[in-house]
Amino acid sequence: MPLNQILYIYSEGSISLTKKTDGSVRSVNNLLKELEENLLNSKFFRIDNQYLVN
Repeated sequence: MPLNQILYIYSEGSISLTKKTDGSVRSVNNLLKELEENLLNSKFFRIDNQYLVN
């Protein structure tokens, strides 16, 4: 999924979900912390314990 299609990523318990620009939500198989580490060089930043915002 292209990063420019993701508005934000959030967690609900042990599940991470992406909210896309088209309004859809998709689950991903990584913990939010893992996603944050993978997106270090992108425009995503963590705003609290549950959200990474693009």
